[in-house]
Amino acid sequence: MTDFKHTAGSAQEEARPVLEGVQKGLGFVPNLIAYMADAPALAQGL
Repeated sequence: MTDFKHTAGSAQEEARPVLEGVQKGLGFVPNLIAYMADAPALAQGL
């Protein structure tokens, strides 16, 4: 099975601000949010 966990650098353009904001606020990106980057609309709903 392929792992689709993203970082701010590998995420779709629409999801990058979400991942960057979480990284800045928490100091890391939790796995659940990293996986949500495959669905930017879902990640933006956080």
